[in-house]
Amino acid sequence: MIPVQNKIYLNQLVSPCLKLEQLNQDFDLYAVHCTRKYISRALLNRNQEKMPTIKAVYYAKESNKDIIYILTSKNKTNPFELKRSLTELDDTLGRIDQLNFSEIDQNIILNLFLIQLQVFSTVKGCNLLGKLYINTNTEEGPKLKFEEVSFDKNLTINVQTRAFTQISYYKRYLGKSLLKNMKSWGRSPRYQINLKDSTIKQVANCYHEDEEDNWYLKHPARKNNKPNQTPFFYLDGKIGQARTSFLTSKSGIAYFLIDQLNRRYSQYFNKLKFREILATSYDQGISQKKRGDILLQQIQEFWGNKEIVLLDRIHESSEVLNNIVNFLEENLSIKVRISQTSSHFNLVLIHDLDYYSKEENKDKTDSYYSNQNEIIQNLTIEKVINKSGTVAKSALVNAIKELTVKAILELQNFEPLSTGIDLNSFVFYRYYTKHNQTLAFESNGTNFSITPVTTNYEDPFLLNNLLIERNDQLTTDVEFVILDKQTKNYYAVSKTTLKTMPSPALYKAANNQQGTLAYRNKEARNKYLAGLINLNYFYENSQLYYNVGVIGNGVQSKEPVASVIRKIESLNSNNRETLLNMQQFLQSMDVVWVKFKNLTVLPFPIKLMNEYMQKKIQDL
Repeated sequence: MIPVQNKIYLNQLVSPCLKLEQLNQDFDLYAVHCTRKYISRALLNRNQEKMPTIKAVYYAKESNKDIIYILTSKNKTNPFELKRSLTELDDTLGRIDQLNFSEIDQNIILNLFLIQLQVFSTVKGCNLLGKLYINTNTEEGPKLKFEEVSFDKNLTINVQTRAFTQISYYKRYLGKSLLKNMKSWGRSPRYQINLKDSTIKQVANCYHEDEEDNWYLKHPARKNNKPNQTPFFYLDGKIGQARTSFLTSKSGIAYFLIDQLNRRYSQYFNKLKFREILATSYDQGISQKKRGDILLQQIQEFWGNKEIVLLDRIHESSEVLNNIVNFLEENLSIKVRISQTSSHFNLVLIHDLDYYSKEENKDKTDSYYSNQNEIIQNLTIEKVINKSGTVAKSALVNAIKELTVKAILELQNFEPLSTGIDLNSFVFYRYYTKHNQTLAFESNGTNFSITPVTTNYEDPFLLNNLLIERNDQLTTDVEFVILDKQTKNYYAVSKTTLKTMPSPALYKAANNQQGTLAYRNKEARNKYLAGLINLNYFYENSQLYYNVGVIGNGVQSKEPVASVIRKIESLNSNNRETLLNMQQFLQSMDVVWVKFKNLTVLPFPIKLMNEYMQKKIQDL
């Protein structure tokens, strides 16, 4: 890996210079202190006509107390009139203070302006909900999704896909299971959404007897399911397509909204812009496709003299089973034998959980298979076979890859999938909350061992007070800990709220497109997408930070998720300035067998420890 210096951009704003005198001259700001545990956001929505002076509201929790910040035009009301009007709606509200804009956090001010934006695809009514919604639906229906946008205290902009499902849908399709979920859904706010007029309104704070079936809940259609996510990055460089395609992605939406805030409210703050960081980047110098081809060759060689059994637990047709076997032999040169009896290495065909959630299948036994003496990869028929009856290639190849990972865990040697990686000077630790157990990973060459930490004085999570009590169990916000055996220094690695962004130059180029926008050759990638690709790290305020993007050579036009910035914090109080050897550390993520054909955001020993723990759970 060859290091280069690149400018990368974060989803965090440079701290703006607010023009407080102008804000105080044009607006009045009030803080309503709530005495109830929950704020009824339906309160102001239901009575909007009674409160025409309110321009925007923002809901916040400070020192475990709920506060509603209310923005009005100058001299349109006063604390006494506002108190009287609000008390008519809800007599449990507490005192109301009139504030100077200098008394509140910058993110609150920015959110109060953000939710007032009425531009392309924004939904009307957000000014009273406290969060901005962007409409990404093409037609009205019982299942909708919006992009929810807000600034947090660190001035990072968050764009999250939210599902809204009509009450009528739950009643029609969920039947008996609806009753099981009414406890949680009953406490959920009710929304009235009109896509034709592009409006949203919270009409109730929870369930009540006379509610309308066409109201929406902010829940996916099935409990714990996520809505189809809007991609973080998407850009079609063809003539006339760049701007339109970019604005259908979360990063494009973020740039567009910042641009609109600058255009419409520049009299209240200086130009908003995302933070720029100078980072050290490592380009692998080899394409994603080439890395994938090498991995497949390694997998083929590993299974060359081993037998895999395809164990059918759901009594599929012989045609389906033969399609799977033929695909593996023709495309990967891996021989698989169909059998009703397991062997040491097994691909096991089962149904997914959605199959058993259906009314007609609820009495059937889950076909999931485990055996402590065997290496097993369960694969669901719903994922591995398309509706047309053809094999889903990526799902089947990934299943073979996962079986290979489990096999090298048994061998305790990662040489079949990773060569030339030296992690001898590190020990990796990970804490598993559900089992109150810390595991340690240590290697010697390509041989490795994973062992439970059994004594408190050897557990870095306990020694460094990294465990906290939450919901009656010990947990941690630290993803893993590294011991550098040479310096005897421990480092804690944890997620931040920061994510990398495309360059502002890309937003400008997309808006001013003249011809085809080329952005994926090497020079353009480093200019436009440096933070989204390859391995990057930077040093700031005595802390190391890193992120892992996709392989730059062969980057796609669409990337589903953002690259998260992680913090590396030295835990030795007498040696905090000693830095981790980043080039050696980044080797542990420069592999393509954890996240198939792409880099892994956590060191690959974490994957092996996760598999080890999962195996132990199944053996119980």
